[in-house]
Amino acid sequence: MSYPTETDDQRPDGSPSGGRSTAPDGRLVPQFRVSDRMAPFLGRVHLRWEDFAPADPAKAIESERARNEMKAMLGKLKIPEDRAERAIGQMLEAALDQQLESQWRDKNLADFERSLDGLKLLTQHLKRAAQAIKKLSPVSKGELNKIVAAPDWRHFDTEIFAEFVQTILKALSELSPQRFAEEARSAMDGSFPAGMDQEVFKAERTAPPVVIELWDAIPAQTRTQVEAALRSRPRSAGSSAIKALDRLVALLKQHRPRMPKGNYHSVQRRYVKRIARICEGLGIYVGRVFDWKKGKQRESRAQRLARLALVAVGDSAQISGRQIANLKSQA
Repeated sequence: MSYPTETDDQRPDGSPSGGRSTAPDGRLVPQFRVSDRMAPFLGRVHLRWEDFAPADPAKAIESERARNEMKAMLGKLKIPEDRAERAIGQMLEAALDQQLESQWRDKNLADFERSLDGLKLLTQHLKRAAQAIKKLSPVSKGELNKIVAAPDWRHFDTEIFAEFVQTILKALSELSPQRFAEEARSAMDGSFPAGMDQEVFKAERTAPPVVIELWDAIPAQTRTQVEAALRSRPRSAGSSAIKALDRLVALLKQHRPRMPKGNYHSVQRRYVKRIARICEGLGIYVGRVFDWKKGKQRESRAQRLARLALVAVGDSAQISGRQIANLKSQA
């Protein structure tokens, strides 16, 4: 699934800078000696200047030229050398972090979508289980109701949920009508089709019940809110098995997080903000600059420094005047 970004977030060749680059030699980022095997651990990865190793020698030359140009710019502004060096270091650090920004955002969005899928599946499994339990005999329902009344719902959490599910599953193997008991069990366990021999099932099934796995996979904020809601009104779930499952389904639907509406911000937005803060600390104007002689906008100092810092780390992405103007409008 692709997500729209601001149209000016592009490289000179017209390709979007927000997408994942094809890195050579199994690299996570083309210009850095970091293995693509680190992709699952993006949250722990921090690029270092020592890892900068472009395969193209021209990139190394451009990097040195860009850093020298940044030093020259700040020198002309009479900024003390030590302060200028510190500011350039901060800008380069921001540019290094930017190299992983698009991959990090894509991973977060993918994780969020997977958690929503898990939430949908969990809701379906619990609804199926409740519908099957409604078909059990009054005596069987009474046995399940005793189980539901046992947990202290005032302290409901993931551990109590897991114990509750395991106890229900164990009880269902002895309840009648067996067909509906197996149907409820299949819904909660996810691998026990009606008619399957229970002894075979016990021998083959080793993974946790599917509803427990899905409970761990749903959005963390949803799980936290559902647990808090059950703790605040324990009697709403502790009166019967059917009501407990119906209550869980209702709360899961109520606290389902929503995907953000509209376009996603450019992956460069955070980077540009960081550069703007550094420039403001140096007394450099952040905003668009108009060239009255040529009658058009020209690259401002802040815009130029942001672009040069990216070039220094081997990134050819452009910083548009619109992105700089957006900073001023949001101030």
